[in-house]
Amino acid sequence: MTPELAQRGVETRSEAVYADAVSENGDAGVIVRLCRYPALGTAWVWGHLFRDGAVYGYTHHELPCSSDETEVGADLARYHLSRPGMQIELVRRGPLLEPEHGSASARLPLHRGNHPPHGPGEHPGEVTLDFSPDARPVSNLPGRNEMLGRVTATISIDGERRSVTWRGHFHEQVQSAPRFTAPFTYLTLRGDGLGLIAIRVARGTLGQLIRDGRATQIGALRLAPPGRTRRLALTLADGTPLEGWLETTYDYSVPVFDTHRPGTLVRGELGGVSLSGCVNDYLSDQLRYDRF
Repeated sequence: MTPELAQRGVETRSEAVYADAVSENGDAGVIVRLCRYPALGTAWVWGHLFRDGAVYGYTHHELPCSSDETEVGADLARYHLSRPGMQIELVRRGPLLEPEHGSASARLPLHRGNHPPHGPGEHPGEVTLDFSPDARPVSNLPGRNEMLGRVTATISIDGERRSVTWRGHFHEQVQSAPRFTAPFTYLTLRGDGLGLIAIRVARGTLGQLIRDGRATQIGALRLAPPGRTRRLALTLADGTPLEGWLETTYDYSVPVFDTHRPGTLVRGELGGVSLSGCVNDYLSDQLRYDRF
């Protein structure tokens, strides 16, 4: 059994921090994620860049890390890992529930391909993200705080550098329960004055619609199965209905234990507002999707 498989089902503290940015029409984007297991001395690192129709990715689930726990409750929370050939750091400035700023930087050896294997690839990639929140964080799971905002990013692949300003997402999650033990679909979507953060599990949907900086709980969400296009419809807690559609612009996968977690960049529309972002399905065949 590999060290990664040994982590399945382990009750231990884990610290996951994530940042992304996606262009308004979904034709480019970047995702970085660091998950530390201090007591196990192991970290997971994910980094994916999407540009000019190509996917570049790096994942590793057996990177040594220190046993020091991140001070998540501090006004400056810094998550970082540096090993030969790679580096990643994500920082939140300001209180956990009233953050002022987020940032991420990574230097990773990327594979080119939609389904990259674990380990280093042949394409040097670098990214910096400066995140400004649009609203207070929302929480759909215990220990998890998520927020949407504007991102100024610099992205470099094989030495070709571009600077952009997109909409993005930043979140932190600390827990002791094992990760990736149940099927889910996760959605993070954003547009002009409108955003959606939701997780759909077997027992239902936990989520928030964020309109002009104010969050409203989602009462119910209908979602078509994974595919090139997907319809969705939601009902807010106050009874307001919204319908829309999503179109996949990039698809990729991350190896997780002895399976994989499919992911997509998307563009679409909800309630007449154009959106872009990410939708990820884990073990999606075990979830009940909707037929429209």
